[in-house]
Amino acid sequence: MAFAGLSGLNVDVTHKCGQPLEALFSEETGWVVEVHPQDADYIQTQFKDRAVPCHMLGWSTAFGWQAPIQVAVDGLVVLENVDVLSLFVAYTPVTCSDCV
Repeated sequence: MAFAGLSGLNVDVTHKCGQPLEALFSEETGWVVEVHPQDADYIQTQFKDRAVPCHMLGWSTAFGWQAPIQVAVDGLVVLENVDVLSLFVAYTPVTCSDCV
């Protein structure tokens, strides 16, 4: 969602459900919902009150090819100083040319 929308992001995977990359890149049924920061607690409560797992992953930062991306796991930064363009270029060789 963030990469395709040319949005930078700051992510910290803190939940303990599976491997951290599964939370970011899984193909299973799931949602990524972006809400205004002031609504985040309310949204999380609505899901949890209905026994639907819900985890805060982070927030979007800037827009454009140079938008920064940072990923952490339990506060430990595992990816930084990367921008949307760099990830797009790295991912392009494994992408269907009709989709780019």
